[in-house]
Amino acid sequence: MKKSYYKYISIILSICLMLGSFLIYLPAPSALAATSCSMTEYYNMTDDQKKGFSFIFLYTRNDLVYLDKYLEEGRSFNRETIELANDIALSDYDFKYDSYTETTFIYRHSSGECLARYDETNRCFYKDATGDQKTDFTFEGEGWNPIGSAEHPFLQPFDGQGHRITGLWNICDAAAGTSSTNSPAADGAGLFAAVGSSISNLVIDGAFLSVSDTGLSAGNYDSIGVLAAQSPKNDNETVFTYAPSHSITSCSVLNAHFACKNVPNSGMLTGVTYCQTIFLSDYASGSAYIDNTLETTASSFPRVSFGMITGYLPKSNFYYHFKNCSSQGTVTDAHSTAQIGGICGTVRSASADDCTNRTTIRSAGIAGGIVGSTDIPTLGKIEIGFSLVNCINTGNISGICAGGIVGLCNFLTTPEYSSCIFTFNIKKTQNIGSVTAALYAGGFIGNAYNFNVRNSINSAPVSIDSTPEIQQNPVYQYFTKFYSDQKAAGGFVGIVIPVLNNIESTAYTSYCYTTNSANLSTSTITTDSDTYTGGFIGNLSHANEQYSLFTYLNTCNSYTASELTTPASVSTSASIMCGSLVGGYDLYTDINAQYTYWTQDNLDLDGEAFGQLNKTNCYKITQSQLLGQETTTNIGSSAVNSYPDLLRCLNSYVDQTEDYDPLLNWKMLDQVGPVINYSKNPAASYPPVITSIPSLTPAPTTAAPTVTPSAVSSAVPSLTPAPTTMVPSDTPTAVPSLTPAPTTTAPTVTPTAVPSLTPAPTTAVPSVTPTAVPSLTPSVSPTGQPTTGPRFTPSPTLPIKTAKPTKTPIPIPEPILTPAPTETPTYTPYITKVPAEPTTTPTWLPILTTTPTETPVHTLSATPQAPFATDDDNALNAPKQMTIKASADRSGSVRITWKSSTDRDGFLLYRSTNKTGYKRIAMITARTTTYLDRKVSAGTKYRYKAVPYVLKNGQTVRGSASKIQTVSPRLMAPKYSLTKHRTVDGQRFLQIRLNKYQGKYVDVYIRKNVGRYVLLRLKNNNIKQQKGIFKLHYSFRNATISVKLRTYDKKPVSQRSFYSNEKTILIDE
Repeated sequence: MKKSYYKYISIILSICLMLGSFLIYLPAPSALAATSCSMTEYYNMTDDQKKGFSFIFLYTRNDLVYLDKYLEEGRSFNRETIELANDIALSDYDFKYDSYTETTFIYRHSSGECLARYDETNRCFYKDATGDQKTDFTFEGEGWNPIGSAEHPFLQPFDGQGHRITGLWNICDAAAGTSSTNSPAADGAGLFAAVGSSISNLVIDGAFLSVSDTGLSAGNYDSIGVLAAQSPKNDNETVFTYAPSHSITSCSVLNAHFACKNVPNSGMLTGVTYCQTIFLSDYASGSAYIDNTLETTASSFPRVSFGMITGYLPKSNFYYHFKNCSSQGTVTDAHSTAQIGGICGTVRSASADDCTNRTTIRSAGIAGGIVGSTDIPTLGKIEIGFSLVNCINTGNISGICAGGIVGLCNFLTTPEYSSCIFTFNIKKTQNIGSVTAALYAGGFIGNAYNFNVRNSINSAPVSIDSTPEIQQNPVYQYFTKFYSDQKAAGGFVGIVIPVLNNIESTAYTSYCYTTNSANLSTSTITTDSDTYTGGFIGNLSHANEQYSLFTYLNTCNSYTASELTTPASVSTSASIMCGSLVGGYDLYTDINAQYTYWTQDNLDLDGEAFGQLNKTNCYKITQSQLLGQETTTNIGSSAVNSYPDLLRCLNSYVDQTEDYDPLLNWKMLDQVGPVINYSKNPAASYPPVITSIPSLTPAPTTAAPTVTPSAVSSAVPSLTPAPTTMVPSDTPTAVPSLTPAPTTTAPTVTPTAVPSLTPAPTTAVPSVTPTAVPSLTPSVSPTGQPTTGPRFTPSPTLPIKTAKPTKTPIPIPEPILTPAPTETPTYTPYITKVPAEPTTTPTWLPILTTTPTETPVHTLSATPQAPFATDDDNALNAPKQMTIKASADRSGSVRITWKSSTDRDGFLLYRSTNKTGYKRIAMITARTTTYLDRKVSAGTKYRYKAVPYVLKNGQTVRGSASKIQTVSPRLMAPKYSLTKHRTVDGQRFLQIRLNKYQGKYVDVYIRKNVGRYVLLRLKNNNIKQQKGIFKLHYSFRNATISVKLRTYDKKPVSQRSFYSNEKTILIDE
């Protein structure tokens, strides 16, 4: 017994000694302090108190103000990460941009009242959400003062956690010395003045910026951006690196109105980026108006740049990369002098993968769907370049020099200063938006030095439309002085002009390659002077008379099915040079064409030729061979093309070719011909996916530190996945799942949502930002166990950093092509009120892998929502039945209206084309009283009903459905212009140009003075055949003529559109 007693005593003493030896390694009590605090708390701490913090949280607008004060005082952070803990409203304004009407609506944030709307086309304010009453709207209070400055940039890691910043507005004129923030415009105008390090998961929802003459202000702050004016230079970065320290990831700017005057560099996210940067999964939407009135001459071209993601990337030896970025909206260049791109305005050296542009660019100096222009290089021999892979442009692009992908990949300088080698690669890229230019137009590139087009397709119209007025434009004069005065349009590239290296007194040879690609566009030349047009290249030329600048063009396994046409309106004295491959080339050109095919009967491969053309296995093919209907006559006789159909010829070459950069196979598209099969290639996600789950933690009730212990995250994961709210986005999305999804062999014609392995609960209220998709991986949930007392701890509502599940995106099929638009927008230089684009939906559209079935309505609610409750559970709390009205709208849509009520939080809107199959099309909050259903077809009968809901005790309770409303939409009221003209021989006529319409035919009603309207009997009222232009000759004088239009879809007429607005013109000759 005694031995056992001593044995236990020795064991206990041994354990105590062991524990004591480890005590020296335990942290002191002060080291157990909290690792996070609010920015307000951090601002008021001493340097000793700040030690040990890992995260600083932003809960309110006041925290953002203290962040600005902290930076402007020159104080520095340690290694903390700044995180946004809540949605934050910077003002009592909300902004919503409607791309269909090109209008920005301004709401009162606190009440939801629509204060005014800004017409982006007419550039004026109107009272309320509807009506024609103009108003002198002014903002109340002070605009947002950007965080930091150029001298004190924000350089900490920033994680927005998927939260939104709303109500950002700023009006300033640096030249006049006025600013809505009572601070100089040199501080910028967006959320930040300057940012470095990494910015991620931030949504700026709604912004209204109007900035003038920043380049003339004190400090010469030459850039503006909604997120940040600039990313400053990092002095530690001196060499190229594929792992830059600065990145902007999963950031979105939504519903932005952006107006800049004489601002050199501007962009929806950032204006200019001086440090090496990766832009990953970023998105921008809204309207931009670029106005440049700085002195411009043909010898001094102003470098004004704008991009929907960023404006200017100035470094030629730095790494800039865009991945999965996209944009949607409208950009207008007031004086056709800016360089504008749907992703980036101007670059020196960069790359872009999986990027999509849906932005319409109007009347720019230089315009490109992805990149506007390359920049002037520094002196010295430098190799710079740009690579585009798997990118898509669907926006209509117009400018003096315009390309569906890039406007200019040459040098904006005279040849004697060019001293770089520029290489440009376009791979697995599609252009679907129409391209119109006054001088150079290309489906991919407007003006190029060299290029390599591979596995790519252009399927949109490319055209030249020049007016005498545009010839006075300094950009036009610049190009004609230093490049070429010959207009050129090509399915791939408008004009190729080599450049000169004067330092070594040698010419740079241009090497151009087109491999495994197709042009399916219709190139229309509208001009009264020399013009070159080609299925691939418009013109191969050189601009230097002193040196012989050689150009080599190699085409292989490519074809063009475009019909190169010249309208009857072209003067018979004009010189039109057309070729299925190239329109014209000079003595210093060598073309090698192999396995190249074309369809047009009256054209050979080349037009006006002075150089050398070597053809091997090149054939004109018939329509039946193009469409795979021919079964007897082979196209060629070689092992590659001894087949009767083009599809097998193209794929035979692919199968027999081994290359470091593999060629893609082709597939047949009905009634079109072979198109590249992109189905095995990942497509861009649109819009970007937030890479972290948003926190739903409310703001702290006190700014003072508390000694209450905070909850600590448990290390044991929950066995049940946390429910995640699935919410529709305000733009089409393609959100990758967090778990592997079944792969598909080919994309279907009907967009389908990505399947989830876990059923998700239904939502309560929609959001306008994408959210993370629920995963099978268990979430980490707090246990609620307190820690030892911290020394500095924010309130218990502060979010605690927890482990986040790893995200594995699924492969998404590449977008494929569907039929091409038949209408080309007219180039409109010097017109500040730019006509809207035709509403005819382009038939060449990529098939997105996910499309939301619900149309969200403007809402900025940040309250977490619970699943819907059953009516049986909360029958007494159910909202009252509501009443809705449905009517055909002049826009071609169906307008749903209802009266506002305080007894519901919103309602679900359902639609059906029969009496049973109702589908939910929108979830609408209580703050609005109207909704437009635009996804309707004229003449179809639709039935609508609404189910109201309320939020009670953490659940959403539905009420009874409203009475059914039935309506048949009509074709929209056409929009048009009415002008007076004279022919060469003096005959007078009125010209009607249709700008926006639905239907195939038009009826013209005319009234003289105050008489009755009379329907004119037109010889041909087919809008497409007349290219939207109708000329009415007249001989009377001194009269007032009024015109109205209606359109219809088929003959005999079953239903006409709404009448257009009346237009009146005075005949006073």
